[in-house]
Amino acid sequence: MKRLRRILSTKGRTLIVALDHLSRPGRPTLADPQKVLDDVAGAGADAVLLRPGPAARCDYGRLALILSCGLDVSDTAASAPAVSVELALRLDAAALKLEVFPGSPDEEKLKALQRLAATAQGWNLPVLAEMIPVAFGAPETRDPEKVAAAARLGADLGASLVKVPPTERFQEITSYAGVPVVVLGGAPGDPKAMLQRVRTALDAGAAGAAVGRNISTHEHPGRLTEALAELIHGDRSVDQVLPILNREIVGA
Repeated sequence: MKRLRRILSTKGRTLIVALDHLSRPGRPTLADPQKVLDDVAGAGADAVLLRPGPAARCDYGRLALILSCGLDVSDTAASAPAVSVELALRLDAAALKLEVFPGSPDEEKLKALQRLAATAQGWNLPVLAEMIPVAFGAPETRDPEKVAAAARLGADLGASLVKVPPTERFQEITSYAGVPVVVLGGAPGDPKAMLQRVRTALDAGAAGAAVGRNISTHEHPGRLTEALAELIHGDRSVDQVLPILNREIVGA
């Protein structure tokens, strides 16, 4: 699938800069996402996650667009998936992304994913399913068996890629999913700890990482992006990429 190849490198790896969290209530906001996009441009990322407004307004250069879909349980009309797919195609998106929370009271999201994936497949448009057991921050997100089951469910409902929280025994998740698995960067914090989580997931078979707030809140988003790219695409160790964060200029 050509669109999927825009996200995954020839080695099947990917680094996604996630900037679709900016308008969520209670979350830190970013006044100007273009500044981050300018800083990470050319730093080695493969794709960017954006909601429709920024996707239409911002310049993300060569980065493949993954459009964050607003489809949810309230979209009961049969036309809802088609509207999301049409918008993605108009924006030349490489994929659509939908958050799903298996085990939560909002089980209808599973039906939404199945309908979206079925419609998107008719246009050879991949779907990235962010499979979060129960809810962000729930104890289940740290349970390898729950995360593995959620990843497999996303793939079985038609997702071409799944995005999941980092957990222990990550190899169980990658071996069970059946499609490429992308690990979340997690909450902002120590860059070295985040890089180590990504390295551990890669060693367990992950296809890459989707990192948002760790990049957007970093003093130098481009440097952290370059470090992640070297980790993912250069197959470097954490200690090998840490010096990148201390450079004056990305690529120096």
